[in-house]
Amino acid sequence: MYCTKCGIQLKDGSKFCHKCGARYEEPADVGTDAGSSDGNTSDITAEEPAYDSSETPYDDYDKYFASVDDPVDKGKRKYYIVGAIAVAALVFLICFCNTNTFKRLFYKPADYYSYVEKRNARKNLEQLGGWLEAAGMDGSKDKASGREESLELNMSDDILDAMSDAFGVDADFLKKINITGKSAFYGDLYSGNLNLSLGSEQIIALNAITDSENDEVYLRIPELSDDYLKFNVGDVESLMGGSKKSGKTFDKDDPLAYANMIGKLPKAAKLVKIANRYSDIVFDNIDDVKRSGRTSLEMGGVEQKCWVLTVKLDYRDLKKLGETISSEFEDDKDAESVIRELAESVDMDEDDAWEEAVKAVDDLTDILADFAGTKMKVYVDSKGRVIAREIEAGEDGEVTVTYGRTIHGREFGALIDVDIDGESYTVEGSGRKSGEMYSGDFTLGGTDIDSIGFTLNSFDHKSFNKQKINGEVSIKAGDIMDAFDIDYPGISLIEDYLAVISVKAKDTKAYEIGFKLADAKSEPLSCTYAFKDTGASKISIPDDAILVEKASDLKGYLEDADFDRVEGNLERAGVPESITRYFSYIQRLSDYIDYLDMFY
Repeated sequence: MYCTKCGIQLKDGSKFCHKCGARYEEPADVGTDAGSSDGNTSDITAEEPAYDSSETPYDDYDKYFASVDDPVDKGKRKYYIVGAIAVAALVFLICFCNTNTFKRLFYKPADYYSYVEKRNARKNLEQLGGWLEAAGMDGSKDKASGREESLELNMSDDILDAMSDAFGVDADFLKKINITGKSAFYGDLYSGNLNLSLGSEQIIALNAITDSENDEVYLRIPELSDDYLKFNVGDVESLMGGSKKSGKTFDKDDPLAYANMIGKLPKAAKLVKIANRYSDIVFDNIDDVKRSGRTSLEMGGVEQKCWVLTVKLDYRDLKKLGETISSEFEDDKDAESVIRELAESVDMDEDDAWEEAVKAVDDLTDILADFAGTKMKVYVDSKGRVIAREIEAGEDGEVTVTYGRTIHGREFGALIDVDIDGESYTVEGSGRKSGEMYSGDFTLGGTDIDSIGFTLNSFDHKSFNKQKINGEVSIKAGDIMDAFDIDYPGISLIEDYLAVISVKAKDTKAYEIGFKLADAKSEPLSCTYAFKDTGASKISIPDDAILVEKASDLKGYLEDADFDRVEGNLERAGVPESITRYFSYIQRLSDYIDYLDMFY
């Protein structure tokens, strides 16, 4: 039996079609008296249609003969539509929940503030870590490192003439000054070589090696002698009239101790990890936050739409914050590791250093109390990025700081304003951006500074985020002179020129920093400093050096030194005799050097 509507085969005895749902009706028998109107009869029977194997079977009906008004297909389409809408809604909700808009609308102000600040802190700390790594805090303290450097100074005839008139000596030999150097650092050893040239003439060189582990310095001037002079830092201080040091304590004025510390600083990644942890603690413990509606912020004449989060720090919050940080710090193994590394680098007792650090953090609660009453406005754009801040530190706002940057289309504005007890300093300006390239005009002013205008040319912000600086700043030389009351003989010659400072980075390990005075027609003065980091060569301590413990130890060295060679170099470079003759006075010092020990 078959359905009379859709034709599908039914089970015997079925009352309804399981496919289309139509009621099954027995086909009517057609006899001779049910014929045509003319009385003719027909042999018509309700036999099953015959199909051979080549025809499409009824089981493929849906594929080949389904109609648009099929009630089952309509139902399925409804389910498909509803399902698609549900999936789309779910995807939208997931995406929406991850957006700043969702957090702004549904988080408490304090929660949203914490989210914004943590995100901002992580970004800034990541960039800071990159800069620290570029500066050498990349875990390479046990590896050899080196650097090649050069400094070139060029002066025009007008500048040289002015200097000659001012100092009463022919200054033409200063037309081109070039200083080149190489340095290397490994562990406790440092070596450096400097070479001075005037024009194309090599004048003098200096070779230095320091051993910070033993507080020793080795110096050699190849033009004078092939011998190295060996100095102990304590002996030098005694020689110069100070008291000889005993033991190893860190002195920030001691270059050897400072170099040793720099070479053993902790990895930047470890410092960033610790800083992120404590920034999270800070922002999780700030509860007094209010959120405003959408507003406009103007800096440098450029407006940007944003939201404002107003934060207030009271004594109770600061006390809780100090106690939380103190509790965390005491058990912080990462922080302890850093403190111990720093102590080792300056030869301090590691246990004492850690105890002092813990005590200092314990005192943090009292220190933070001084900031009770501090208010801060944090301006946040539609993507949850902090674009500006206004800070009033302390109950009476003795210190106020405002800084930020606004963007509208291709225009940007920037402001930095600091006021400390009535003395203010401000940098403000605006300009245009093309992609990540910024150019603009700014003014610098303050309580004790006359307003100075300067121009920022083609600053590459993207490059900056990758630990490279590319850009140029120009300012009128006369404005600098007026602002800082600079008045030297002949200096008026340069007051109408632009002073231009440029920085170009080939990569994070190679820079060229330039300074020049220039106008459209001339360039009276230019100075270029360039450096690139290289692999270090082997550093060896000289086996045979002249030990200098007192002034008389220099007598034999001075008697044998080849001062005539240096004088010849100076003469060929055009240095006036009135200057070169002083070298003969130094050589004569050997005749009187025995008397120096009577005074020291």
